[in-house]
Amino acid sequence: MNRKTDTELKPTYFRSSDRFFRVDEQWFIETREGDLGPFRSVEDARRRLHQHICEQESFAEAKKKAEKLRTQPIATDPGIWDRQIDAL
Repeated sequence: MNRKTDTELKPTYFRSSDRFFRVDEQWFIETREGDLGPFRSVEDARRRLHQHICEQESFAEAKKKAEKLRTQPIATDPGIWDRQIDAL
């Protein structure tokens, strides 16, 4: 039975800027929400980071709109919903 040594079991980490890092041959992105990856290249990771940032900005905007709707009083007039949606 072949047993790997401790150095063979540990992955090799390489850092490139603050957000991107490489483990062996795979690239990852470090974000507040958690690590993203693996990616085949740092270019793929950069594209995914851009997409991730756009998603987070869209989420924040949707959250603001939902909070605005949540704090508005409930209306009994059925037509009020159409006017509220148009106001967004």
